[in-house]
Amino acid sequence: MTMQTDTKNTPTVTTKEGVRLKLHFDCYRSGNIGVWLSIDGDQTGSDGNRYMDGERWSDLTVNLPDYMLPNDMSAWIPSTRSDYIQQLAEAGMLTVIGQARYGNYGQTAIMVEFTDTIINMPETDRD
Repeated sequence: MTMQTDTKNTPTVTTKEGVRLKLHFDCYRSGNIGVWLSIDGDQTGSDGNRYMDGERWSDLTVNLPDYMLPNDMSAWIPSTRSDYIQQLAEAGMLTVIGQARYGNYGQTAIMVEFTDTIINMPETDRD
């Protein structure tokens, strides 16, 4: 999996199927950063499936109101998304700063802090 930046400087990550995903930034009602992923251009994955540009893939972050975040540049990402965390960290777009258990089944979330590289992207690139 690789981390890259598209022509609009919007961060992208790549799935294990080779599908390129674009990051979109939002805000939870709590005021915390929310990040979701969409397909970046029409593609065919290594699994043979076709993926359409702009199709929503999944949420990257989760809202954990029981756990405080140190600042408004921080977010929780489920540990099941560690491949995306690694790609963004290697690109210098986030730093891992902690973890917590949540839910009824012992899920783990990783606390990350996004760097200015992501937070200060122009609004037109953030959607």
